[in-house]
Amino acid sequence: YFATNYLGISPVTVGSLLLASKLFDGVTDLVAGYIVEKTNTKYGKGRPFDLFIIGVWAGTVLMFAIPDLGYVGKCVWIFLTYTLTNAVFFTLLGASEPVYMMRAIPDKAMKEKTAAIAGVIGVVTTAVGYMIFPVLMDKIGKTQKGWILLVLLFAVPMTFVGLIRFAAVKEVVVDDEKKKNQKISFSEIKNSLTTSKYIYLLCAAYILTTMVGNIATTVNTYYFNYVIGNVALSSLIGVISLVTPMILLFFPSILKKLSISKLVSAGAIIGIVGCLFRQFAGENLLLLLLGSGLMTVGTLPLSAYSIVMVNDVIDYNEKISGLRVEGIFSSFICFAQKVGMGLAAGGVGLIMGMNGFISSDASNVVQQPQSAINAIISLFGIIPAVLFVGVFILMHFYNIDKNKSGI
Repeated sequence: YFATNYLGISPVTVGSLLLASKLFDGVTDLVAGYIVEKTNTKYGKGRPFDLFIIGVWAGTVLMFAIPDLGYVGKCVWIFLTYTLTNAVFFTLLGASEPVYMMRAIPDKAMKEKTAAIAGVIGVVTTAVGYMIFPVLMDKIGKTQKGWILLVLLFAVPMTFVGLIRFAAVKEVVVDDEKKKNQKISFSEIKNSLTTSKYIYLLCAAYILTTMVGNIATTVNTYYFNYVIGNVALSSLIGVISLVTPMILLFFPSILKKLSISKLVSAGAIIGIVGCLFRQFAGENLLLLLLGSGLMTVGTLPLSAYSIVMVNDVIDYNEKISGLRVEGIFSSFICFAQKVGMGLAAGGVGLIMGMNGFISSDASNVVQQPQSAINAIISLFGIIPAVLFVGVFILMHFYNIDKNKSGI
């Protein structure tokens, strides 16, 4: 939105830049997994990478601090800063996440409880951001300097919050001597990747879920600007998102009766219903909020338990092969997230561009053609619904719970 409505860059160009960056990012995820696999410090294996949160937020600020370099120069700056932030800093942070969790919290039931609580905190924080950001954007985001200030208001406190875990949570699991001294060759890693179908099913489902979340985040602003006519009202999405995460607190009890994959499937069905509400809501704010709430609920199970599911795949692979490949498998979920983000950005830009969306700088207000409005509405509802259908189908084949007895 910043690039199309304040820098005057076309949505196709922006989407293409972000997609190209994310595809490159996917490659670096696998490299990051190998780096994490080989890491062994006094702070642990995954914990040291938490320091890269500093780079994540510094790079985010740089994305908006674009000097006057002309059209091409601005595009290059966006690509480089976006790639640095995501392909380097966020990649190393994300690839180490499951490794850090499994070593800090060895008990599976406690992992599930922690994931649920962390999910509540994460989604609530995001919801607060949804409520605050549009209002601040409407008030101070009229110029590029205003946007830089806006991002700094989030970046500075969130950097300190992000460092709390590094300071407070240690890796307390001590591997037995065999695993501690285990040397895994490249060929063994390759064999593990070719024999584990579950990591690919999980990644595909996570790509689709990530696409749903990122398409929604991107399109909400456009929808409220061009369909509702008041971009500040998009903060209402944050209000409903503030309530729905509380459902996460019931997930540990639900998991006593259902497997995680069944919970993800149920979430996908709820998400489909929510997306259909959004598709046909028009200017009905009540229907918009209901649909947005259901869509958020649909993404919660996989978003909250992706790391736990990766841990299950790692445990299952160890059972059938005797090898515990942590870093590489952990990097796959980060890889899936990046690919999902890239496909969402590229897809939104391509669809809006193909349907005649007109970019402008901050000084011009343009009237969008009806084809562009229709594209925004489809991205708001029916397209995420189709992605949820894909998640449901993938979870049908994700039967790891039936095959992991003895883990």
